[in-house]
Amino acid sequence: MTRLGPIKDLVKIALSQNKTFGIVNSISQNIPIDSLSKPTPWFTYSAIHFLNTIELNGKRVFEYGSGFSTLYFRNRLADVTSVEDNQFWKNKIDDMSTSTTKSLILYKEGTEYINAPLDFDHTFDLIVVDGSYREECVKVAIRALSKNGMIILDNSDGYVSSAKLLRKSGFLQIPFLGPGPMSAVLWETSLFIKEDNWSNS
Repeated sequence: MTRLGPIKDLVKIALSQNKTFGIVNSISQNIPIDSLSKPTPWFTYSAIHFLNTIELNGKRVFEYGSGFSTLYFRNRLADVTSVEDNQFWKNKIDDMSTSTTKSLILYKEGTEYINAPLDFDHTFDLIVVDGSYREECVKVAIRALSKNGMIILDNSDGYVSSAKLLRKSGFLQIPFLGPGPMSAVLWETSLFIKEDNWSNS
């Protein structure tokens, strides 16, 4: 006979996470939304919690791969630029946006996709690597990052070589392990900051 104690404990945890993060909402609707049904990045909840503590108003954000994170950053009043190699998905995210915040989703493929942040005459405060060609994109992200900027590498537990490349390039990795929207399975979203910024703070 199955013991109900552990099952009840899991239900309590799920309800608690739903109140804080909206995990039940996101699983039931199969989209990354929070407890208020607002768009949220498809990162681990611990990483999202950290992002929620950062002032993003007016910050320049570049994303490799658009999605609900694009809507989240727009709602946080960031200046968002995303590059997408799936035209259908680009159009879908464009259509979902109701924010008047300055933002842009580019459609590019291959080398143009990888080098997209270098097309601008400024650097970016936050670069999210969560799309295609991740290791190649990490190399470009390092060049396109502002002096005090941060890089987010989602699924960093699976893209080990990309995380290693960032560490070898002088970045400190801060891993956020846990479940996230639409899934109770654990994965890792990592934040990377320059070690010089950490040591001088």
